[in-house]
Amino acid sequence: MRIFEAFKNSGTIDKVAFFFLVLFLGSLTNSIFINQLGYYGALVTILIKLVKEKNNPFSKSGLEIALVLFILAEIISTIFSIESASSFNNLLKRVLLIPIIYVVASVPKTLQQIKVFFQVYLSVAIISVLIYLYFSLHFYIENLYHVVQSGPSVFQYPITASEIMTFTGLFCFAFLINEKEELKTRIISFILTILSFAALFATYKRTGWIAAFAGIFFILLFKRKWVFILLILIVAVAVAIKDKEWSNIDFYSTKENDYIKTNSLNTEGKAHSVFAIGEKIIASDYDGGVKLISQNEIVNTIETPSPAISGFTISDSLAVIYLVDTRFVLLKTNTNEFIKEFQTTGYTHDYKYFNNKLYVLDLDSGLTIFPDILNSKETIRIPYVNKYSTMDVDSNRLLIFSAEKGLLIFNLVDGIPIDSGKYYPNTKHFLPFYFYKNHLVTSDGNYAYLLDVIEDSLIVLNKSDKIKRLTHFVDNDSVVYLVNSSKDVFTLSKTSAIIDEAKFLFESEKHINSLLTQNDEIVITSFKQSRIKSIWDIHNPSNASRFALWRGGMEIFKDYPIFGVGDIDLALLYSKYKRPFDKEIQGHMHNNYVHILVILGLFGFIAIMFLLTKMLIINIQIFNGVKSIPFLSSLALGTLGGFIAFLFAGLTEWNFGDHEIITMVWFTFGLNYAAYRIYLNNKKVLSDD
Repeated sequence: MRIFEAFKNSGTIDKVAFFFLVLFLGSLTNSIFINQLGYYGALVTILIKLVKEKNNPFSKSGLEIALVLFILAEIISTIFSIESASSFNNLLKRVLLIPIIYVVASVPKTLQQIKVFFQVYLSVAIISVLIYLYFSLHFYIENLYHVVQSGPSVFQYPITASEIMTFTGLFCFAFLINEKEELKTRIISFILTILSFAALFATYKRTGWIAAFAGIFFILLFKRKWVFILLILIVAVAVAIKDKEWSNIDFYSTKENDYIKTNSLNTEGKAHSVFAIGEKIIASDYDGGVKLISQNEIVNTIETPSPAISGFTISDSLAVIYLVDTRFVLLKTNTNEFIKEFQTTGYTHDYKYFNNKLYVLDLDSGLTIFPDILNSKETIRIPYVNKYSTMDVDSNRLLIFSAEKGLLIFNLVDGIPIDSGKYYPNTKHFLPFYFYKNHLVTSDGNYAYLLDVIEDSLIVLNKSDKIKRLTHFVDNDSVVYLVNSSKDVFTLSKTSAIIDEAKFLFESEKHINSLLTQNDEIVITSFKQSRIKSIWDIHNPSNASRFALWRGGMEIFKDYPIFGVGDIDLALLYSKYKRPFDKEIQGHMHNNYVHILVILGLFGFIAIMFLLTKMLIINIQIFNGVKSIPFLSSLALGTLGGFIAFLFAGLTEWNFGDHEIITMVWFTFGLNYAAYRIYLNNKKVLSDD
């Protein structure tokens, strides 16, 4: 009951403020709604006390001039903004969060209360970590990390979760490194540090990893732990080296229903997919180009203009290769030369080639149909079909799907949609849909389903609990091959209308990227890219899109150098400045420093750099002032490490504009500053006595 004892002698208004602040602290890592309720409740309560008692509860933090300059930059930028209303809206959002510093600092009056507030925050943060680890274990068991290239979304997006966990982990690490007197505290800190960084690792987000590494490094630097710094660097290098990459094309014999691996080819790239062209096989090997395979051996490698993702066959001598930059290139296989290239205007997420027509689904610009690839200038556009990510097509219908929007089915005549599509609600919890005979196949985390389309409804005909989470659906002449996230391969006879009759064939040794059946063989591609080494892979789509955003952002800055374009969503403006082949469009620049230059110009950039520098200096001063004091020095060290991590994460994210992250920044600074102020006041009282 220590949490109540710390405030038992407080007045009614202080107790109400305390209650709301506990709500705020307990929801920092899990609920933005409760967090805002707690913050604004505490703020209003303190303002009521100010009016009632005519006594200002707030004290100066040392950031006042810097904060005024930041607010002034927002105001001036809004005045000159190309979208003043939108800029003003975001200005209010930024400004209304700044008082978090002063609210957190004004409620606690003693160091005991500071400890209680910190323990409330850290306790709930660790509970959030444990919940995340539980869901991450499920993700790992279901082999979903390789499928989605991300950790689970539990309380917020994984990228946001990773940065929040960075603060949690660095506070625990600071107490582990800094507290020397109590063995119990250090043991607990060690356990909590391991749990926090395990959860951070489980988010699978490189931004959080880099930020945490920077925070750990600087915590050790401020503590002058040179041996530990060297050890951390050695471990980091060892992990990077040990995190091996591999790429394989495996061949399985299907004779006499005996599925045995007969050959395995190693490739120097990343074997994304395979498809047949005559008696040969083409493998798209990402940065390893295109591989031509005959009799289970690589007979030729063709370099591609950019990394190759997938492809399909037009004829015995013509293939289309799809590249990572969303270009399609036409390959003449008898001469091994590229004779043509084309692309859509949008950010391509899926495509299907069926009955000599190419259907391309862009996330942002809708559906494009190429009736004749050899005449790629002739297209049919359906632009309203946006924010969908997967598709399938048969002779009479075309379906598109996304977990965000659900399922849409068009009727086709000669391969062209003849209506605006029929939307089927309550489908967002499913994974992608596939056409199977006259039905649909889909799955979720529990079952694979065979569905019938009856007017406005999808009817479940039957289901199977052994093929949940479908990742591939390969339609062959007589059978269908199904692959789930657990790397199991099944077949289903095309004469069957019961999905539970699917027959288990074998479990692949590695995650399946693509599957091809040819003659008496199954060909499977698989690869593993080091998540750490992908940080400097310039072809990685995530990296490439960031480079494109930064380049476009600097072009915008050149046209609006002084006060920027205003604190607005940049998606529409960026689309005018990006290069034609830069496909991903975001509302922010994925970089604090570029984004600030764009929205607030040079004046705002200088103002915010002054604010961040001032915060860094004050955090360092606080640590130097209390570095011999238990708890206070650890709190100051953790705050300092978390702030440095925030600065590093800002190199690849717009976390200054992320509500949850900037709330953490203001909170940790406010609590650290409050603890130091109370410490100095107590010290002064003792010296006066």
